[in-house]
Amino acid sequence: MKSKDTVTTFEAPKTSVIQDSNISDEQFDFLSKLIFEKVGIYLDHNKTTMVQSRILRRLKKLDLDSIKDYITYLKENPDKEMDFFINSLTTNKTDFFRENDHFEYLKDVFLKDLIEKKTGTSVQDLYIWSAACSAGHEVYTLALVMDEFCKKNPRFNYKILGSDIDTDILDRAKKAVYPAEQIDPIPRHYLQGNFQKGSGENEGFYRASDHLKRNVKFKRFNLTVPTERVPLTFDIIFLRNVLIYFPPEIIKKVIDKLASHLKSGGLLIIGHSETLNGIEHDLEFLGSSIYKKK
Repeated sequence: MKSKDTVTTFEAPKTSVIQDSNISDEQFDFLSKLIFEKVGIYLDHNKTTMVQSRILRRLKKLDLDSIKDYITYLKENPDKEMDFFINSLTTNKTDFFRENDHFEYLKDVFLKDLIEKKTGTSVQDLYIWSAACSAGHEVYTLALVMDEFCKKNPRFNYKILGSDIDTDILDRAKKAVYPAEQIDPIPRHYLQGNFQKGSGENEGFYRASDHLKRNVKFKRFNLTVPTERVPLTFDIIFLRNVLIYFPPEIIKKVIDKLASHLKSGGLLIIGHSETLNGIEHDLEFLGSSIYKKK
């Protein structure tokens, strides 16, 4: 008797096919207005291609057919989708020891002045805020500099707050795992005891040690919302390469907010490509994108 072949049937996996990947002027205007309202980022029409490509990633993730469908989904599910939308359109570019003259100024000028002014034997806590910390490169650079300083000067201790609007990038900052090529800008003497080299499946990566992370905290923070505050005043605030995305009226609000969180004599450090020219403020310009609160 001839046996029957066993036939196994299965359903082929669903493939997401985007029916309409183009963004219209009206759709761009809606999305750019929304990101401005939420986080103060201004996007003009020369950013159309960038916005389109980043929104297309969300379409694929959500299995939607068009940008029109995405906008409908966003309107109907703001609590669920808004963070993903903001994360999609925020730009995160950073490196260890980026614009290194700022860190040299801290070591050679600011921290030396603190030593000269320090009296008594009590430990002085220094508070530092990396107000757009991205994936944590700036935060851990500051931790390396401050940890070395405090070892040589035990009358000082430090705490660092890293904040960003992008929740995905904050998760990466907390994990503190970086590919080897991103570690290259770190001077070799800083690596010992501060970064662990991966092996096996983690080969080619480095992780910041628990020792380096011990005085670091991360928090989601929206610089453009007046009611969002930090219950601290800081000795140093870094806000580098962020103001370039804001129009003047938002820059003014952000600078006023950060200045209110600075101690007298504290530093606000912005990016080399940025300026506060034309913005009314009460900070003293020290050069090299560094400002001091009087």
